[in-house]
Amino acid sequence: MLASLPTELLRQIIESTIPRVFHSQTHDERQATLCQLSLVSHRFRQIAQPLLFEIVSVQSPEKLETVSEITDGKGWSDVILEVICQRRYDDAIRGSFGRRNFESLARSGKNLRTVALRLERQGVLDLSVLQLLPRESSRFVFRAGPREC
Repeated sequence: MLASLPTELLRQIIESTIPRVFHSQTHDERQATLCQLSLVSHRFRQIAQPLLFEIVSVQSPEKLETVSEITDGKGWSDVILEVICQRRYDDAIRGSFGRRNFESLARSGKNLRTVALRLERQGVLDLSVLQLLPRESSRFVFRAGPREC
């Protein structure tokens, strides 16, 4: 019966099972659901796998690079819609987000709508790199962490 459904309808069914926007309490559940759906069949995988990369939450510059490499490698430069870069105070050892990360994101995120930076103890971040990102219908959200005394 599923084989006879048009791909567009099947995609709508899959999308109805997952949240459409980032929320810290539902992101992991969204990703787990899409991973499980990717294992159902080849057809489900073709639909669900790109949805895994629509909303990306990363905690390190290395993970952002990995996401960019994967989406570039699969030809999914139009898939990423929302990126949340989060780094807590205790993650400071992992390094800082910088120009190179946002250059690769600009290549990988042609349909990028939202970039949220939630960085504590980031140090200096040259915001001019955001000019590299798509401007049409994009929004940028910045939240600084607690200041040092």
